[in-house]
Amino acid sequence: MNRYSSILLTIVSICSAASTLAFQPSPHGANHHRTTIRQQPSVHRGEALNSMILLSDETVSAVNGFYESAPFVSAFLTCAIKGFSADFMAQKKQEQEQLDISRSLAFLLYGGLYQGVTLQALYSEVFPALFGAGHGHVPQQVAIDLMLGVCVSLPLVYTLKEFLCNGATDAMAGVREYQRQMQSEHIHLKYIGLWAPVQTINFAMVPAHLHVPFSCCFSLLWLYILSATSAQQEDQQPAALPPPTLPTLPNPLSQLREALSLASVKP
Repeated sequence: MNRYSSILLTIVSICSAASTLAFQPSPHGANHHRTTIRQQPSVHRGEALNSMILLSDETVSAVNGFYESAPFVSAFLTCAIKGFSADFMAQKKQEQEQLDISRSLAFLLYGGLYQGVTLQALYSEVFPALFGAGHGHVPQQVAIDLMLGVCVSLPLVYTLKEFLCNGATDAMAGVREYQRQMQSEHIHLKYIGLWAPVQTINFAMVPAHLHVPFSCCFSLLWLYILSATSAQQEDQQPAALPPPTLPTLPNPLSQLREALSLASVKP
């Protein structure tokens, strides 16, 4: 990326310098001077574009250097902010009057510690130790990542959801909900359908120190899929039926009194 940015900067600089030389005032005639005055805004726009590209290149280099020099800190911060932001948007969607700080903190720690630090250790330490450095053995890496997602990540997400969002007290409530979603909505197949191509691109093309940020970009899409699945489940739940009412049976005592009264008035 830096090489392409440098090439682009060189091209822009050459174009800007050529424009400046082409429109230098000439001692011969006023017409050329007027042309130079008319073309001055183009020179300024070229200089402004050059400055913007220099600033963006420096910003990209600084961010890339931060992810490369402090991989675990950057992974924690990226995924923690993502987890907090996703829960904040979810609470706003639920129209809660006050932000649940403890719930947001739990999602912040889950995002930072598991999706950030744990996966960074997996991608940067475990996978190179098993398969070597570089972009080799992509299918094996994708298979391990998907297995951990289906068997560890999704149960953790549903457990957190049941504890923090639904007020569950049973530690297995989230696991049972996850199993129900697997049977009814095939949520594990949706997970594999999204993350198999994403992680294939990630492990095959993305630099090693950017594996976690790349995954973090797509996890927002995955959270949207989870939210849509939960909303669909709530819409499909049948409405509460009114309590059954028993038919009104005649009172035998009332019938007996009525028969006696008719018998007494009969001639």
